[in-house]
Amino acid sequence: MQTSSVSLYQRLMPGLSNVTLRVRYYGYYAWLSRMYARRTGSTDPAVWQRFVRRGEALYALIAQNAGTETGVAGVEWAKKVLAARNSSHIRFANYADPGAYSGDGDRAFRFIVTG
Repeated sequence: MQTSSVSLYQRLMPGLSNVTLRVRYYGYYAWLSRMYARRTGSTDPAVWQRFVRRGEALYALIAQNAGTETGVAGVEWAKKVLAARNSSHIRFANYADPGAYSGDGDRAFRFIVTG
């Protein structure tokens, strides 16, 4: 059974193997791209960048909050945000939007940017 699944994903995505680092992002970015096309569809690179960065921030916050994911980009940033929050809401624009600052004089989202 495992051999057939390995054969399938290697035909669909050449070069991918069961030891590929950060394999979760292959599915994540495919899903995120589809959601962007459905919800926004804008061809403006700035709109795409904001959408991706907010998605990456959300993913890091979820992974850190669950506490079971390892190797997720941005978990150190998410740990700080979760520890410092004073309400149940986190305003993504304050951290994820291009040029955003964390309030401590440092770029807020430098830990998450993947590209």
